[in-house]
Amino acid sequence: MQKLLFVLGDRFATTTRNLLLCLLIVAAAVGSRNLKASVLSDAAIALQPGQWVQLQTNQTSDIFRSCDGTNPIISYTDVLNYSATAQTIYFFGEAHGTCSPVQKAVKYYIASNTWSVLSWAGVDPARHAYDQNALHESTQRFFHRNYGTDTAHQLNISTGQWIADLPTIGLPYSGTTAIGLVSFPERNSLIAIGDSGGPNYIREFSFATGLWSQLGTADTGNPGTSHRAITAKYNSFDHSVWFSSGLNSNRTWKLDTGGAITRLTDSPFNINSAESKAVADPASGVILVRSINATFWRYDGAWTQLANTPLVGNYDKMAVAALPDHGVSFWVNCGNGFPCSVWLYKHTASGPPPPDTTPPLISAINSTPAPNTATIGWSTNEASDSQIDYGLTAGYGASTTLNSSLVTAHSQALLGLTSNVLYHYRVKSKDAAGNLAIGPDSTFSTPLCSCN
Repeated sequence: MQKLLFVLGDRFATTTRNLLLCLLIVAAAVGSRNLKASVLSDAAIALQPGQWVQLQTNQTSDIFRSCDGTNPIISYTDVLNYSATAQTIYFFGEAHGTCSPVQKAVKYYIASNTWSVLSWAGVDPARHAYDQNALHESTQRFFHRNYGTDTAHQLNISTGQWIADLPTIGLPYSGTTAIGLVSFPERNSLIAIGDSGGPNYIREFSFATGLWSQLGTADTGNPGTSHRAITAKYNSFDHSVWFSSGLNSNRTWKLDTGGAITRLTDSPFNINSAESKAVADPASGVILVRSINATFWRYDGAWTQLANTPLVGNYDKMAVAALPDHGVSFWVNCGNGFPCSVWLYKHTASGPPPPDTTPPLISAINSTPAPNTATIGWSTNEASDSQIDYGLTAGYGASTTLNSSLVTAHSQALLGLTSNVLYHYRVKSKDAAGNLAIGPDSTFSTPLCSCN
């Protein structure tokens, strides 16, 4: 009897362990999705590393035709833009042709698995997209820089209206250059990389200040090529921007969150937005490139050729986006004419990205004192909370109520102050990962009260 009870107990324990293990596996799968079920999300989950699958999307047949009905708007480009907030992929570009308007904007909504044409107010002139479209997630703004200009147009996605252009980018040789334009969330900025007639210039638009500034340069090794067609891709895994030097150069570079520009290993072929298609794998940070000669490569510190892709046909009529929350890249191939095809590729099994250990960068600290109050403002390069320590000495002694809203433009009021007194204060901001940034000790003086 004791032996029987022991056996039954052992079997019960084994069954319980197996059940718990199954529950953990299911929980992990659900957690990895954290998304509403859709044709795309189901296909992405089913994919194994190294696999491609064709996604049968609705309204694909004619969505990429230009107004003449023969040329695809995905011409001379490599960029699709994805909004995880909207669960939508956007594209704006132009085909060759004499009809009007030759440009077209389209979107793919994941929940309905459907493409549709966007009735965005026209922006003229519009040109081939190259890598000159960008999407800023936190503001839900879409940007298109026209080929041959120093202007970036700005679209409010929610209203579908083009609003005031950004200030002039400030590239010294922009007239005939196809630049790389990309959003850099951790720096709360847009990065524009263009030719100067010599090295590539790296310009940055700060959403905090509303201004462009110079970040640095990158030597192409082939000065004088004006039609550069630079590729620039945001890497959501290691929070950096990877970019190429464009036509007639095989140099590649990395821009990190601190603004440092590092030259990487040269590629075995030329990488540019017209002829090759590049994307940062969202699950590993590996750079994936389909070259002009249809070979498929990865870069993880060294270049390695992979098995060929199912993408066939004309090399210049393809584009790609990384979908970080789905762990795959999303490819549109119009290289064989119409209908265009849509593909998902999973390079690496989804895993947790490296932890964010970088605190926000605090800038533009300012104060506006009144006799009994003061308003303190500051900016951060990533969304973070707001709080201020203040007092009569650098020991402070008082703090404002923590505002837990994650923003990049911060403002808090100090109340109950005494007029004609010097106050010390410091601002504090913590990002979503819990990294705390503390500003330097600053001071202001309340003015003398002229009360009657």
